[in-house]
Amino acid sequence: MIYILLGAGSGTRMGTLTSDRAKVLVQVEGRAILAHNLANIATADPAARVRIITGFGADAVAAFVREHSRAGTVETVFNPDYAVAGPLRSVDIGLTGLGDDEPVTIGNGDTIFEPRALAALAAAPAGAALLGSPAGTAADEDDVQLLADGDVVRVAAKRLGAAGSLPVSAGLLQIRGAAALAVVREAVRAGLMQEKTEGRALTWHSIIARLGAIVPQVVMVPRDWWWEFDSPDCIERYHAHVIGQNEQASGA
Repeated sequence: MIYILLGAGSGTRMGTLTSDRAKVLVQVEGRAILAHNLANIATADPAARVRIITGFGADAVAAFVREHSRAGTVETVFNPDYAVAGPLRSVDIGLTGLGDDEPVTIGNGDTIFEPRALAALAAAPAGAALLGSPAGTAADEDDVQLLADGDVVRVAAKRLGAAGSLPVSAGLLQIRGAAALAVVREAVRAGLMQEKTEGRALTWHSIIARLGAIVPQVVMVPRDWWWEFDSPDCIERYHAHVIGQNEQASGA
């Protein structure tokens, strides 16, 4: 498996925490978000490789990777259009040069995915699978909500319904097999053309509605198996969660 972590954006909602660094290098519980993910991926799949798509603060991310990973297991790829393009461009760059039969997982670099969440998604046999959490869990207006038909996802977008009324995406899409990968690549190309025509950026989740017969299976996990960091408040909430987990583990 190769994990493509999207980390090109400037993360302006994090305020001063990202004034001089990429969001993936923001410290959470004493470690960079990227450090958490590299460790968790290695725990869930020791043979996995990681490709990080960089933009803002790219040199520092590359230096971090050189210092904190084994040679050949993690690479950075620069998105030269990061300042003007949306995340679809990073997905396109991330998929470039990959083998047709190589399983791929695309994820947001500003989200910490616990090993058990990664393992749950990896166990999905479908050609495409999306990690999500049930409706009503830690609802936020900025969540990417899911319109599901049974255990498959038809549409993934923000503000499809009231906060908490629909399942939400964790921002992690797995692709297995040449057929599924070809459909995803075509969906990305179509999305980039739409961006050019309409003069606006699309979320990478927008490709879900373009996948045709390759409808993603949704793999539901508890909401506290993954943590997205959009603002300093998210770091505080995660800290409270860690304290609670530690107290529970110690029997306090």
